[in-house]
Amino acid sequence: MGEHPEDDFADYFRIHYPRLLAFVKRRVDDHETAQDICSESFLLAWKILGCECADSASWLYVTARNLIGTEYRRRAQKDRLILAIGRISASSPDPCEHADLEIAMEGLHPDDRAAIVLTYWIGLSAAEAAILCGCSEGAMWKRLSRARAQLRNFLSEA
Repeated sequence: MGEHPEDDFADYFRIHYPRLLAFVKRRVDDHETAQDICSESFLLAWKILGCECADSASWLYVTARNLIGTEYRRRAQKDRLILAIGRISASSPDPCEHADLEIAMEGLHPDDRAAIVLTYWIGLSAAEAAILCGCSEGAMWKRLSRARAQLRNFLSEA
């Protein structure tokens, strides 16, 4: 690399980004996800800018391929969770038996209601429910805590 690594990296980006994006788009079939994977690949290249592998286009493509694999695994896990929800729906509680709870659930924010349904009725872990809802596990725990408090308040008043 030259005296100005930022300039060298800008050239590296300009030369390789369009081809890398096309490579990734053919594999993930989603433009936004492809852009994210390309950005992550170049970010990793930037972090090791002084290394010889950052000068190599093949290193960039291997990195993108690994990130594509991670995306495939994430999608597969989400698909498995959606299928599990469909199979478990028959075991949902009888609505007549839990009328007060159903009314209380309607008063919850949709995100909090989803947290309760996914974890308590369907039986997913907080981590699995977080993946399905597109949030962090910590955020899922916060939603569960908030929803339980609201349900306790409503049911104690009823």
